[in-house]
This record gives sequence, structure tokens and C-alpha cells, in this order.
Amino acid sequence: TTMKLEREVIGVEKHSWIKEPPKTLFFQIDRVTYDKEAKNLKKVNDLFDFPTLFYIDPFLLKNKEIALKLQKSVRNLRKDKEKYLNALEMLYKYGEKQFNLL
Repeated sequence: TTMKLEREVIGVEKHSWIKEPPKTLFFQIDRVTYDKEAKNLKKVNDLFDFPTLFYIDPFLLKNKEIALKLQKSVRNLRKDKEKYLNALEMLYKYGEKQFNLL
């Protein structure tokens, strides 16, 4: 018998919430990614900038619900932006093929 495998790619997010803002806050940044072809971890050497002013509100446990809603909204807006930019590019390309505006 032949077995068919269906693979589904899913996105996973991990959130940590802060109960009370501390006087000093430390960050640990994951600077590795998994290379599927090499099947091992690869160090990320990209430039990382951190803002000089940091608002802790979106990371507080008491703001969890609204923060997650806003994150989802931003994700959807970014998808829409990409969709509209692609449509606009297609319109520009269509115009170039049909006639010269100059």
C-alpha cells in the first residue's frame, strides 16, 4: 500500500507577559535560526537596533488581550498592504504594455 502524507505549515508564536514592571529589565535575544537544508542552527549576524525609548505597556499581562488584538490587526494590515502593492504594480505593468504615457 502507498501512504500519502499531507504536510501543513503552521506558524507558532511565543509570548511572555510581565505582571509588574521591574526597575531593571533584561532582554535575551535569540540570534539563531534553523537552516532546513543544512539541518542545523545558523547564527544570525544581522544588525539589531533597539529603541532608546521603550514602552512596556504592550508587554504587560493586564494589557494582553488588547495587545494580541493589535498584533493581529497589524499582521492583517501588512498582508493587505502587500496585496495592494502587488495589484498596483500589475496596473503599472499593464499600462506600460498598452501605451506610452510620454
